[in-house]
Amino acid sequence: MKNTVSRQIVMGLLAGSLIVQPGGAGQAQAGPPIGVTGDRYPRWSPTGERIAFVSDRDAKPEIYIIDADGKGVRRLTTSPPGVSSSSPAWSPDGRLIAFVFGLASDTHIFVMNVDGTDQRLLVSGRSSGPAWSPDGRKIAFLSDETSGVSVIAPEGGQQVNISSGALTGRDALVDAASWSPDGKRLAFATWETKVSTTPADEGSATYSLTYKGVNLYFLNSRRFHIVDADGRHPRTLANTVVTHGSSALSYGPAWSPDGIRVAFVSALRGSPQIHTIKPNGSDRVQLTSQGSNYDPVWSPDGRRIAFVSDREGERHLFVMNADGSGELSVTGSGEWDGPTWSPDGRRIAYASKRGELWRLYSVNADGTGETQLTEGW
Repeated sequence: MKNTVSRQIVMGLLAGSLIVQPGGAGQAQAGPPIGVTGDRYPRWSPTGERIAFVSDRDAKPEIYIIDADGKGVRRLTTSPPGVSSSSPAWSPDGRLIAFVFGLASDTHIFVMNVDGTDQRLLVSGRSSGPAWSPDGRKIAFLSDETSGVSVIAPEGGQQVNISSGALTGRDALVDAASWSPDGKRLAFATWETKVSTTPADEGSATYSLTYKGVNLYFLNSRRFHIVDADGRHPRTLANTVVTHGSSALSYGPAWSPDGIRVAFVSALRGSPQIHTIKPNGSDRVQLTSQGSNYDPVWSPDGRRIAFVSDREGERHLFVMNADGSGELSVTGSGEWDGPTWSPDGRRIAYASKRGELWRLYSVNADGTGETQLTEGW
C-alpha cells in the first residue's frame, strides 16, 4: 500500500498553472483559462458562418465571435475585474451560447444569445464544461455539487446527476463530458491525483518535488467512462486516459459522428497516443505511435480525425484517416492547438502561437489555403 501523505492536497493543472487547494469532494476542473495571451479556443458555429473564441485582448479572458473569413470581430461578454468568461459552447441551432463565468476557483455557467444579449445564470457554484445535447434540450456540465457530471435544461430547472460515485470516487476530478450523436449516452474522463512519498506502481507521476527533505510524488490515475443519459449502465472503458493535452480546454473522449466509435488519448504504454474504441469497450485500436499526440477531433463525415502532435518538435496540427492511415501535417512552424472543423468538413480552425501571442487561423483539410483570422491583440 502506498504511503499517502495527505488527503488535504488536490493538485489541478489548468493551462499550465499548478493550483493547490484544500481537500474535499471531487471537483470538476474546466474553468476559465489562465494567461490566454492572445486569441485561443476557437469553436465553429453550427452554420459555419462564425467562430466563437476566447481572448484577453482587453486585459482578461472574454468571449468574442468573428466571421469565418476573419471579419467582424465582436465582443460578447464584459466581466467584472478579476473575473473572466470562457468555454463557449454553441447550441445545435446556433442561436445560443453557453459559457463559463467566474474565477478559476469559483465558476458558474451562463447562457446568452449569439449577439451577447440576455446573459442569464444557468448553474451556480463551481460548475464548468458545458456541453449541449444534440437536440439542444439539455446541457451537460461538470459540477462540484455532485462531484461529477450533471444535466440541466437550457431554460434552467432541476439538475440531474448522471455520473456514479462508483465511477468517480471521492477524490476523483471529472473532466471532458461529451454526448453521443443520438443523445442517449455521455462519455467523460476522470482523473485522481494523490500525493505519495513513493513512486507509483500504477498511474503516472506527473509532478514531483522535495519538501523538508521528503520526496513527494503527485500521482495521476485517469479513466474514461460511458454512462446512459439518465445515469444508468455506467461502465469504465479505458485506464490512463489523457484529457489535458496541448490546450487548456479538454479534448476528452470524442464520439464519431455515427456513434460507432469513441476517440481518446491514452498514455498506458508510455507517451500519449490516440486510440479509438467501441462504446461497449471492445475493439480498441491505437491510431498513432510517433511523439505525443492529443486533441482528437472527428471530421463531420467521420472519415478523418484532426489532432495535435509534437513529433516534429513543436506542436503541429495533423489530419489522418479514421483508421490511422494517411497522416498529414497541415501546419508549419509555430505552436498549435484547439482544432475545430467547419460544419462542411472543408476547413479547420485553430490557434497558433508565432512569437508572443496566440492568433486564430483556418486551413483546408489538405493543408492548403491557410488564412489568418485574428491579430491576437
